[in-house]
Amino acid sequence: LAITAVRHMRAANSILGLNYAYYHLGLAQMYTGRLREAEATFREALATAQENFGSDSGQKAISDVLLAATLYMKGDYAGAEGYLENSMEQVATNDSWFDVLLSAYETYIGISYIKHGLAETLAFIDRGEQNARRRNLPRLQPFFQAARIRLHIMDGDIPKAATLVRSMDFVFTLGEWRNKPYLWRNHHTSGIALSSLYLEQGAPGHALEILADLRSKAELGGHELFLIEIGIQEALAYRLVGRHAEALEAILTALRAALPEGITRPFIDEGTGLESLLSQALRQQRETIDSLAKIQIAGLLDAIRRERATPVGAEELLSEREQEVMTELAHGYSNKEIARALNMTENTVKFHLKNIYAKLGVEKRGQAVVKAREKSLIV
Repeated sequence: LAITAVRHMRAANSILGLNYAYYHLGLAQMYTGRLREAEATFREALATAQENFGSDSGQKAISDVLLAATLYMKGDYAGAEGYLENSMEQVATNDSWFDVLLSAYETYIGISYIKHGLAETLAFIDRGEQNARRRNLPRLQPFFQAARIRLHIMDGDIPKAATLVRSMDFVFTLGEWRNKPYLWRNHHTSGIALSSLYLEQGAPGHALEILADLRSKAELGGHELFLIEIGIQEALAYRLVGRHAEALEAILTALRAALPEGITRPFIDEGTGLESLLSQALRQQRETIDSLAKIQIAGLLDAIRRERATPVGAEELLSEREQEVMTELAHGYSNKEIARALNMTENTVKFHLKNIYAKLGVEKRGQAVVKAREKSLIV
């Protein structure tokens, strides 16, 4: 349908319509696991937006965050962050829709946790929830709740994750996607979070029940990207119940779908729990896995070990770009002057300032300068 829409919009010479068709085409490609095609489509949308609507347009912002999502899944965190920092705030507060917002928030949360750790990422989720309430976007609430659960699990705080699951805010019902198909994306995200908790609690049977439900929907919709995520957790569950051959086959199936497209993040998110399975796959399948796949699996193992070796949140309080904005702010420059000095848009400056205020625990420009000097972030 999206390809047909692209053809029709071109025939009608509707550039705006063409870009919206590109977004839906790219999302369809991404959900079906064709990440390389999705990246190319979003890059085409970005080029069209820049040429026809300008570098500060909503069209460019949507293109940026969707492109960032594909780069994040490939493990290109610096590239993803570069696109997000320019457009996250604009997409969050202006015209966009559920799939775009979900991709943007999901990517930003993942990068924030890698760079800054749990506390700052939870604070970002709080701000996201406030913004969703202001914009009357209740469908984002289950995603934020599931994201919190996953973050606490990744941070090793299983009791806190379990408390969130037991709260009234978290709801997961097997088969709900059949009755409310428009909620399938939240159903998947919540199911993965709950399955992760069951795996950590040593209840693989419960996890497999959830994963079977998620697989039914993903297979029906042809959602290969989500089948990769499901397969990874199925492999971990099979291993816990002693079904080792099935665990190995599940992880190999996920690898066969992911590696040709460069999809790495779902494996890295499972961390050390997946390390032994990947090592086993590499050892036992040396004669049947081609050389490129061997290199890619070895790369996944290296990435998992690197994240384990580097404490989350080990970086400086402010990112490099935030530090630059803070320095200009201390000189008394306006947002427009900071944007001109740092070759940014004013929206990007506002985005960085909001993050700076949150990190420093302040609400005003002058307070930020004082706090930054106290912390020796500026002179």
